[in-house]
Amino acid sequence: IYNNDIEAGLDDGIEFDYYGSNCRALRNRIANCYRGISAGPGFGGPLYVLRNVIYNTVVNPLDPNRAASGAVMLHNTAVKSGSALGWSFAHSHGYFRNNLLIGAAAGTGERSRASGSFRADRAGTVSDYNGIGWIGGPFAFKVGAQMIGGFDAFRAATSEKHSLSVGLDVFASTVNIPAPRFPAWAVPDLRLRTGSVVVDQAQRLPGLNDDFTGAAPDLGAYELGAPVPIYGPRPLPRE
Repeated sequence: IYNNDIEAGLDDGIEFDYYGSNCRALRNRIANCYRGISAGPGFGGPLYVLRNVIYNTVVNPLDPNRAASGAVMLHNTAVKSGSALGWSFAHSHGYFRNNLLIGAAAGTGERSRASGSFRADRAGTVSDYNGIGWIGGPFAFKVGAQMIGGFDAFRAATSEKHSLSVGLDVFASTVNIPAPRFPAWAVPDLRLRTGSVVVDQAQRLPGLNDDFTGAAPDLGAYELGAPVPIYGPRPLPRE
């Protein structure tokens, strides 16, 4: 599932429930859906979720749940009202790297009162080198049953040892938190600003982000200076 422009999904923008192996969601743009990309149940995977842009979902933009296994979610960008990072369902053997996820206290939807929820007991799941933002209130994260305040404490209590606290100033254009969530919002330009804190901060993943510019890959879906993918219909080649 690649290079699609997906909007106004009543439930998931992309639903990989009951996935098997080697399923992929690449370079899609998802907006104004209840959830971004759902993964679960799953039967071992791998499920690759790579370089998708997700804007204005009600609940989790990236959502491994209900015994999802082997979800590999890398270099995605999400901006929404409420928490942009929340894994409150059972999943295992996930791999999450280099995502840029920004939420905000604005709105009244699910998990809007805290920055997110993180299940610390997920067997074999590793998550790090992400950019995590929370706008409009103090950073507070639920890890298991414990509420943790402050980004440094969150990093200490989770596997997010190299993850960064970020704001909307990482983007080159003005980006608004979509609040209220309805009516629908147009997707803003989510390319990065030169010199922002997330540039050159992603982990190198050979075979997946080799085409970076600068000293290292950037967090999120867009590498600085790279062209924006074509989303949705494209012209057919001339014969």
